[in-house]
Amino acid sequence: MGKPAIFISYRRGDTRWFAAYLHSRINQVLPGIEVFLDVASIEPGLDFEDVLNRTLDRSEAIVVLIGQS
Repeated sequence: MGKPAIFISYRRGDTRWFAAYLHSRINQVLPGIEVFLDVASIEPGLDFEDVLNRTLDRSEAIVVLIGQS
């Protein structure tokens, strides 16, 4: 599988800022861990759904952020 991966799933409407913060902090604290965040991890032109499915399949952990709304 390669490096362990953490997949961050979030609702854009109310947790976007925290998802970006969490992505940054995990990268700082655990530099050897691959952290997936859609806006930071999907290169332009790639099939969004395909990238999500492949990344989910190899992720060791999934963090789901659901805000108040």
